[in-house]
Amino acid sequence: MDLRVGRRAGDRTHRLFGLPQGAAAPVSAVGGAPADPNIRYWNEPGKGGHFAAFEQPALFVDEVRSFFRLVR
Repeated sequence: MDLRVGRRAGDRTHRLFGLPQGAAAPVSAVGGAPADPNIRYWNEPGKGGHFAAFEQPALFVDEVRSFFRLVR
């Protein structure tokens, strides 16, 4: 699950503004954490898939809360 709401894949305009970002994705889906200095939260949960918010809603909420704990 990508917590960068409203961003398209490959959109790099967020780097210009230095906005904190967080992501949670299986290793097989992404291949590891990208080298982006704005990523403040990265996790590779064992459950969920492309539609993680629907498949694992409790896990999704936990991931979002974990990210926002870091940036507030």
